[in-house]
Amino acid sequence: MAASFRSLTNTLHTPDRVPLVTSIAILLRNLNPQKSTPNNIDSAPLNQFSPHLDSKLVIQVVKEQTNPFHALFFFNWASNPSPNPNNYYHTHLCYVAITRVLLSHSLFCTAASLLQKSHKLSDFFIGMLIKAYGDRGDIRTAISWLDQAKKIENGNCLFSYNSILGVLVGKNRMKLAQAIFDQIVEDNVVQPDVSTCTTMIKGYCKLGMIENARKVFDEMVCQPNLVTYNTLINGLCKKGDMESARLILNQMMNTKHCSPDTVTCTTMIDGYCKIGKLEEAKKCLTEMGNRGCKPNVFTYNALINGLCLIGRVEDAELMITKMRLDGLKDNIATHTSILKGLCLAGKSEQAVKYLRDMIKSNIKPDVKSYGVIVNEYCKLGKSDVAITLLKEMQARGFRASVSSFNAVLRILAGNGELDRAVLLLKQMPHMGCSPNFLSYNTVICRLCMAKGRMQEVEELVNNMTRSGASIDANMYSCLIKGYCRDSNEEMAMRIASEMINKKYVLTLESFSVIVKMLYAKKKMIEAENIFQLCGRCAGVDMESYRRHILSLGLDKEGKKRREKSFGVEIDWVMDGGAGYNPRTVEEVFRDFKGRRAGMIKALTTDVEDFYQQCDPVSVTINAKLLIAEKENLCLYGFPSEQWEVNLPAEEVPPELPEPALGINFARDGMQEKDWLSLVAVHSDAWLLSVAFYFGARFGFDKADRKRLFNMINELPTIFEVVTGTAKKQTKEKSSVSNHSSNKSKSNSKVQRGVESQTKYTKAVQSKDEDEEALEEEDEEEHGETLCGACGENYATDEFWICCDICEKWFHGKCVKITPARAEHIKQYKCPSCSNKRARS
Repeated sequence: MAASFRSLTNTLHTPDRVPLVTSIAILLRNLNPQKSTPNNIDSAPLNQFSPHLDSKLVIQVVKEQTNPFHALFFFNWASNPSPNPNNYYHTHLCYVAITRVLLSHSLFCTAASLLQKSHKLSDFFIGMLIKAYGDRGDIRTAISWLDQAKKIENGNCLFSYNSILGVLVGKNRMKLAQAIFDQIVEDNVVQPDVSTCTTMIKGYCKLGMIENARKVFDEMVCQPNLVTYNTLINGLCKKGDMESARLILNQMMNTKHCSPDTVTCTTMIDGYCKIGKLEEAKKCLTEMGNRGCKPNVFTYNALINGLCLIGRVEDAELMITKMRLDGLKDNIATHTSILKGLCLAGKSEQAVKYLRDMIKSNIKPDVKSYGVIVNEYCKLGKSDVAITLLKEMQARGFRASVSSFNAVLRILAGNGELDRAVLLLKQMPHMGCSPNFLSYNTVICRLCMAKGRMQEVEELVNNMTRSGASIDANMYSCLIKGYCRDSNEEMAMRIASEMINKKYVLTLESFSVIVKMLYAKKKMIEAENIFQLCGRCAGVDMESYRRHILSLGLDKEGKKRREKSFGVEIDWVMDGGAGYNPRTVEEVFRDFKGRRAGMIKALTTDVEDFYQQCDPVSVTINAKLLIAEKENLCLYGFPSEQWEVNLPAEEVPPELPEPALGINFARDGMQEKDWLSLVAVHSDAWLLSVAFYFGARFGFDKADRKRLFNMINELPTIFEVVTGTAKKQTKEKSSVSNHSSNKSKSNSKVQRGVESQTKYTKAVQSKDEDEEALEEEDEEEHGETLCGACGENYATDEFWICCDICEKWFHGKCVKITPARAEHIKQYKCPSCSNKRARS
């Protein structure tokens, strides 16, 4: 062994002629250590390099090694070289270099062991370990290392804190990040630095939680730096809040230590372009030049994209010319914007020609470029051409995005070309794209609507579950309807049972379909079993399901019978009589109130969720809908005070009057306030039609109909609740204004709630007639106050809270605010006001 190493050394050139690092690397490859602590390899051949040891050489050798064990072997030898004429020892940067190499190869334990043995396990190095574990997705271990850092450094471990916050923000775990950030502030051992605050701002901006980001920014105890400002401005621009973004920019320009750079200006330009304010964007470009910031390719691409979004493609092409004159080279993103602009302007053929010209000019289209054209052909209903383009992409070595395939699948399924849709779905993996849940859902739900195709559905469902996707509530409902169409009660019941076991609620519509089929087959016991299964779902209003049984029809045998089923008595009338026993006016009114409460909840307290569910994923130009991803949706209210956005029922005629169709397509074409008001008006119309449909069906006479209308008319309409236009609400505002004239809003809203809880008790206990008179007067003053969420009257034994923005009052339970929580709220915003600023 020694002779072979002498022979190797003799073949090496002197360090003067061959770089020292190369000589060491050759020697390490011949030694070839493959473990962290190789016992059978002698490090003596490395001793010849002892006279040349210094920290720069060690760092360079460590970084150059592709095998981490080679780097570690050399590092360990250099820790104690013999001889050591220069008295060499590893510096901090040497440990940083070897730790990075080991962590980059996932040798976490080896890195931790090396640092512990060397007594280098400090806040800085633990921060590196935390980031490495976090990047691997092992958040639990990363947090355990944070605990070790706090023990070692007695809580003074800012670097470790910043590392764990960076990990959590990267994984969108903002609740946990906020908890750790709050702990830093409460412990007060270390002060959050600019990196800490910037990381939190970045996390909140990523999730659209701009108010939280602003709060962190406003409460910073250190000076924000350029990255901090740019992060917050970017978050505001993505939300479309350009007014606030401009205020932050002005604040930035007034500081001496931090000036806007090209990134700042480009972000502002992009923000203005995306909301269609091209003139403001051009002003930013001018200001950018005045400040000496030179625009880059991203700046011009933002302007070009903005011009294309409003159909000004020719101006966008002129901007490309200006960009080239400024010495900047356009890229594929530039030309993809032009393609989008041509498609949005309805110039499909020009868009295809532009794509072909790009290829001829050696500008290689990417997946996004092809995807734009594929979507355009799908919009035109030309599925054949779209599929041809997908195959062309495959031939050119591109993997088409799953969204492009999904667009084609929607067209095929929507046109009833189910065989082609199934074939394309099965071909997707061979074309370099794995189907996702939406791919399967599009085809499976359409197949369920066609009779006799459930065997194909089962095959696709199996393929989907094997790929890791899960069946959701909507697909379960489609499967139940499909099996019912095929009169396969056994599979329908099995799917319903599986759905409920997974904690999904069997909707009233699906329940109706399956029970109707079972009734038709005289399988009453099975129908009752389905009803009992529904009772296992938390939050289900079983009374609604019971009532639904009453509307299933007549016994065709024509003889009267009574039987107990589903917990209620059902009367069957002989000889084609007028139906079953009519429901009372009070029952119909309770049904009306329940549905109304559910729809009010959708349009007030749950408005953000409702707004998201109605996302049409559409692009509209000149009032013309160009792209629409979802189908026509309706807003349903249920007697259980719940709401749902869903497709209309398939029965013709429907079992109940249908709500307004396609509310989602108007969402992005109107101001949010106007859109909600429009939905509210249609919801009022639907509620009245349902109530008087029941009245007609249950045989209400003139007096019953009048009594029902009077009961309904006592409640404010949904439109009045949503818009605040009811006369009663005007009185409420006046009384609230007088009541709070001498107090701040923040104090009055809490005090008013507390007073309302104790007022009744005081009135009973007090013997003073004057006090009783005053309290009766106060109750009269607020007797007409209505809750902005449910529309119900003010009650003295309930906690209420007032919104500081719109000055509407709400039941605490309706907006999930307790008296204890209200005490800590400086300014209360109701759900509607909180969401107004978040969307343009």
